[in-house]
Amino acid sequence: MLFAGKLSRRSFFKRTGMAAGSMLLGNLFSKLAILEAWAQDGYPPTFRQVFKVDQITDPLWKQKLRWYNVSGLAGDPAQVLNAKKFEEYFGCKTEGVPVAHEKMADILLTDIRAGTSEADVWQFTFPTLFSLYIQNHGLEEISDFATTQDAWVPSMKEALTFPQASFEGFGGGPSDFPYRKGLYGIPVRTLFWGGCFYNKIVFKKAGLDPEKDLETVPEFLDALRKIKRDTKVKYPLVFPYSAVTEGVQIPISWFVRFGGREFDEKGNPQFDSPEYLEMLKFMNTLVKEKLVSKGILTITEGEATASFYRGEAAVMFNSQENILFTQLAEVTGKGFEKEFEGKVAWDVARTTHMPTLEGIGYRDWKKTFSGCGVGECTGVPIMSKRKRAAAIFADFLSYPDCQAAEFLIEGNLPIRADIFDLPYVREGAPYPEHMKEALENMYLVSYPNMFEILQARYEEITEMINGVRTPEETQERIQSRVKSILSR
Repeated sequence: MLFAGKLSRRSFFKRTGMAAGSMLLGNLFSKLAILEAWAQDGYPPTFRQVFKVDQITDPLWKQKLRWYNVSGLAGDPAQVLNAKKFEEYFGCKTEGVPVAHEKMADILLTDIRAGTSEADVWQFTFPTLFSLYIQNHGLEEISDFATTQDAWVPSMKEALTFPQASFEGFGGGPSDFPYRKGLYGIPVRTLFWGGCFYNKIVFKKAGLDPEKDLETVPEFLDALRKIKRDTKVKYPLVFPYSAVTEGVQIPISWFVRFGGREFDEKGNPQFDSPEYLEMLKFMNTLVKEKLVSKGILTITEGEATASFYRGEAAVMFNSQENILFTQLAEVTGKGFEKEFEGKVAWDVARTTHMPTLEGIGYRDWKKTFSGCGVGECTGVPIMSKRKRAAAIFADFLSYPDCQAAEFLIEGNLPIRADIFDLPYVREGAPYPEHMKEALENMYLVSYPNMFEILQARYEEITEMINGVRTPEETQERIQSRVKSILSR
């Protein structure tokens, strides 16, 4: 996603002149004693293949992995650094192969049907693609190699473990396919859609304290109404809704903040719940009272962010990474360079949690989540001939220094909250305690036919925003469509 000035959403410390990158180059992997064992040939003694494919038995230093991901190794300095350190440590080279989002699904299905795979490691940008690969029995079980899983945020491990009891057969495969229960992916980074941002400047103009959390929905709505009444801000709230990703993930964040769950323990959809109706009513109120513009239907993540920092909105719901800009003038666009020159995002904005319903504690993590997360993960294709090397590499990317590099250099949220306990991360990161709390209490799931279900919900909510149906009618249609998709 690009902002004004073609600034990547993930640009962070690499533009500040700070020594984060060089520091990591000098100190990376000072405490990776367990990786010494991986470097020894024959440990673990075998790769317990789910689907047996003749393996290349050369030592790691003679192998070269093909790593399929969106940017290859051209557009992500953190990935370049981590691949370089993997080669330095093990002698194993890594070739990054760029694959566009829209082409990933076609390549995955073609490989599975052909019984071959050019990729040794897949990096799935969205859980929908991971779900697709699992449903088509395309990934290896790699729990023996996941040495850091105790440090992952809790929802990550659950979402990557199959088969899942909630959904009969999901990841289990047909009876003639030798799937076993285990871990089928290792997380790389987190995209957290529960981000809630206050523009400090606009709040103060409205006579509101930006350091005070708006904890409940009534309190939140009253604040937006006051901002609309007492300032020149026409639409006090902004969030992106131009694509399925943010268009569904942000409402899911509201839903789980309201105490809802998408599915029960048996995999039954719960979009007919009171919490889901409250979420739809909340969204409908925002549109009807013109607290948010109907124009959100065409607003991208980057456009919402630029508008928010320019002061055209007081509150923004968006991905958490949007608090990490260190060159705010490049984000806000032409005509605003002087006004925002030398400012970082957290000079202008504060990040906190979304509001919740009355009767649910703002931080009652037994009843509510911090918001919805999307886990980007790696997986090893069943047809790969370098499974052991690929699994070691996937595990390597989850280690603390690799995760810190992703965060400090590229602004990608980690998959483990303990990164925010590292002194060199805490010194540079804005709101580290909030981001740690958000990750630890994040909602993240995977389920069958995930993309189709998300698309159906996106379409129905869009119709509601356009005034075609009421929240009650929208809820009924969503529940019916999801049940129909799952019953096929």
